[in-house]
Amino acid sequence: MTRDPEEISLYEVYRAVEGEKQLFDMHQNPNPNCFVGAHIQDALDDAFLNAQRKMEAELKKVSLQDIRASMESKAN
Repeated sequence: MTRDPEEISLYEVYRAVEGEKQLFDMHQNPNPNCFVGAHIQDALDDAFLNAQRKMEAELKKVSLQDIRASMESKAN
């Protein structure tokens, strides 16, 4: 690593692994003739986006050093 563990957030690790992929990836080819298939993406977009933002905000608060310290305290 080129940076100290306390400088690297879990959010950065998450983005490095997942890229810009959304946490809740919906089915890409729903049946437009189905009521649910035609409307579910729009109905869930705001809720899923809000959940993703909250998860990302939490990951930004935790560093790799925090995880290391937690592991060490649980090992003792």
